[in-house]
Amino acid sequence: MIIETNHIPTGIDLPVLRLLCLLEERRECLVGEVSTGLAVSPANTSGIVCRAESAHLVCRRPAPGDARKCYVRLTPKGQALVESLRPPVLS
Repeated sequence: MIIETNHIPTGIDLPVLRLLCLLEERRECLVGEVSTGLAVSPANTSGIVCRAESAHLVCRRPAPGDARKCYVRLTPKGQALVESLRPPVLS
């Protein structure tokens, strides 16, 4: 996905942006899938998800049947941010 970097809000770092783009493509991912998708360690993934969650850009929900796992998805605020970063379509 191509993004307009001059529209990135202050305090949003590149790993969080990568997370948002990944979640826009996949809708919802297990945290382990986020690690794989971003090619980062589980410890780094935890920090990235926490920063995005603190900014109300993503939310987590427990995985049914396994309390050790959780899903991450975009919030409406996160979806709006991703959409605002898309460059206008050239006609």
